[in-house]
Amino acid sequence: MRSIVEGLPGYWQDKTIIALSLFLAASPWLAGYGDLAVAQWNAVVVAVALAAGSLSVVFTTPYWPDFVTAFMAFWLVLSPRILGFSDRLIPTVIAGAVGSVVIVLALWSAVRRSHELLTARRRDSSEPPAQPPSKPTPGHEKAA
Repeated sequence: MRSIVEGLPGYWQDKTIIALSLFLAASPWLAGYGDLAVAQWNAVVVAVALAAGSLSVVFTTPYWPDFVTAFMAFWLVLSPRILGFSDRLIPTVIAGAVGSVVIVLALWSAVRRSHELLTARRRDSSEPPAQPPSKPTPGHEKAA
């Protein structure tokens, strides 16, 4: 049986980010820190943002959403310290691990996508230009 993530077009990095965002959204209840509201909301909101960023990249060609996804993952890594739940080991480790992996995957995907776009542009520009319409030779002009 194929999963929903496997059926999506795009790079495997984007699909992995989507799977990690699903884990991140469920992690407050799976890992038992659902009682910590700040960490719970942070995990759910960032997971939705990461999934949205990766889904937008899967269905479009621009690579800038990869950088937005990497920025959101950077926030995820820093959020335990900023939001004040770094004293709780499990949500801090999950945020740091998921965020670090997503940063690497998002930037990797951005580099691959930008390289493919540049290669396609070079390939398109290396084709011979279309021949301009021929000009009549002198002495053979049509009278107006």
